[in-house]
Amino acid sequence: MEGLESQAAILAMQEGRWYEAAQLWNSYMEHEPSPAASDYNACARVYERLACWDLHSALVAQGVKEFPTDKELKFRQQHGYAMNCISHGDWDGAWSILESQRLNTMQWEWPCAMNYYWHYVQLSRCLMNTKNREEKLKKIEELSFFKSSDVLPQGIVGIMLAVDCLDWGEDLRVAFDARLSPLISCLSSYDLPVRLIVDEALSIEVTNVAAFWHENSEELTGLPAGYYEFFSRLFLAFGYLDLYFKLRSHFVGLLSLFRTEPKRVLAFSYQVALANELGDAEHYARLEKRVAKLEARKKGVQHYFDLSAFYYADELYSGFVSEQDKDFSDYIKNRSIAVVGPVDVGLESGAEIDSFDVVVRFNFRKGLEYAPVVFGERTNISYYLHPVLMKGGIDLIEGMSALDYIVVDGVSWRECQWLSMIDCRKRERLGLRGYLKNPMLVGYPCAIQRALFDILRFSPARVKVFSSDLFTSMRYCPGYLRHSTLGRNGGNVFPGFSLHDPVSNFVFMQRLVRVGRVEADKILEDIVSLTVPEYVEKLRRSHTCFLSQIS
Repeated sequence: MEGLESQAAILAMQEGRWYEAAQLWNSYMEHEPSPAASDYNACARVYERLACWDLHSALVAQGVKEFPTDKELKFRQQHGYAMNCISHGDWDGAWSILESQRLNTMQWEWPCAMNYYWHYVQLSRCLMNTKNREEKLKKIEELSFFKSSDVLPQGIVGIMLAVDCLDWGEDLRVAFDARLSPLISCLSSYDLPVRLIVDEALSIEVTNVAAFWHENSEELTGLPAGYYEFFSRLFLAFGYLDLYFKLRSHFVGLLSLFRTEPKRVLAFSYQVALANELGDAEHYARLEKRVAKLEARKKGVQHYFDLSAFYYADELYSGFVSEQDKDFSDYIKNRSIAVVGPVDVGLESGAEIDSFDVVVRFNFRKGLEYAPVVFGERTNISYYLHPVLMKGGIDLIEGMSALDYIVVDGVSWRECQWLSMIDCRKRERLGLRGYLKNPMLVGYPCAIQRALFDILRFSPARVKVFSSDLFTSMRYCPGYLRHSTLGRNGGNVFPGFSLHDPVSNFVFMQRLVRVGRVEADKILEDIVSLTVPEYVEKLRRSHTCFLSQIS
């Protein structure tokens, strides 16, 4: 019976049913005469998620006594000491432990959550000797920016410290804290992007905060800009499109006020990305002149400008072509390129697509059921996503073998050893993760946008995008949707939007078409002629069934 109980507890943990898991583990540990080290670690992870630190301390101490050589239990014990330091305001003590753990972390089945607490202690140490509210708020403002491709739990670090510096009424502050604390307790327990967290409490707590924000939006003012970005993306992941657009617009407005000369590279990257989104060529040019003044100018700043050049009509890409990309560069240079998405937009573009020198598709495999009259028949290059490659399959291998080139990310290149069996040319795609590698203001480029960032570097004669409507319909090729993350989500685009910010991706495509770097088929041309609010409204009408409503 005890074995079944521990298995049920593990299943509850995997499915994010943490309170149920706690009950099961409590019963199991009480009745099992000889729990294994793995049992102690799993039960301790439950206590960490539920912030039951007294229970955690007693359990881990017993586990270390029973298994003195178990590294994971010792690590957990140190982590508990750090939490105790935090509860007593001993920021230096907590920092010493967490920094050591961050540098020596290991891969375990139930790892301790580190990132939120590490950033919280870092912020608290920065504020230790700052008494003036305005100075404290300024420091929090600087550290509230993350420029992360994904929505990460540490993006909410310090928000109540910021609230304490504002002139909110006591009732509002207390009510906001009451709504926010359960969400922070949940998020702080994970070192994962929000879209990957499996926790039954998360959607409930997001809904509670969204409802509070909706009711009090006119009063929730004065927060550092980074928190508006965080909440806009968090709410979008759960289908609150109105709140997303309102808070994102507010974030852009606040960022536009900070056009002083940026001294930190992170602040600099935000200013360049803001100029990119607004199409502000003058501000972009001023920033480019300041590059030489940055201490960290050699840490990728010039590469950031090279990629940002695609947003502007008069800027030329001047990036260096690496030796590993020379063959691909020669293949692309001075040739016409058709970039073909997987959406049936209602046009019979097949013959035109096949007339291009090179046809580029995505996640190409044998048997995708593309209608030739709509999508064309030829494929020369395919870009692949990591989840697709991890699943593999003979249809994937056979599809790849017929291509001139396959393009994969670095992680897949290392993890999918079967790629070496493919009889065609292969290359690692351009890496756009990291704040000096991704010139979008918010989020991460979608597949087509990533391919355009990559291909345009190699001086093609002409590039035209077909069969893409920027998520304003769900008319995907059946075979494509079946193998995609979007298909596994039942067609719900919003979790993925927390990574692939729809406005940033729309603006990038819009700018490429307007400045003449790419052409678009008639459907995409009509979509990028919309304003941003019109585009967001079109998304609303297309995905009504997945929108969350605030009652």
